[in-house]
Amino acid sequence: MQKTEQQIEQFDLEIIVERLQLTGYQNCDCMAPGDVKAAFIKWLNSTVESINNEPEWWVQNHNVGDFYTHLPEPVFECEEDDTDFVQVEVISQEKEPAIIIANSKS
Repeated sequence: MQKTEQQIEQFDLEIIVERLQLTGYQNCDCMAPGDVKAAFIKWLNSTVESINNEPEWWVQNHNVGDFYTHLPEPVFECEEDDTDFVQVEVISQEKEPAIIIANSKS
């Protein structure tokens, strides 16, 4: 839980609350700033918990394109005895999911 609290400190909660209230998002403009701030922190904690519990689902369902843009370029890996290798091949110039092709030398 301490790690989440440190992550929350990275947000400027006062500005976030102000924006939520100015836009009237989910009727935040009718609520006290402290209540909006507490709700945002609880929502953020539940989001972090969701990511921790099911990272593959979360990434797949929340703008996976942004995730791929932060991955390093594909690499080629060979086993020491060179009998099996895994080749990672990018389909297009845009960052898309890589296809893994496994070949075995007979």
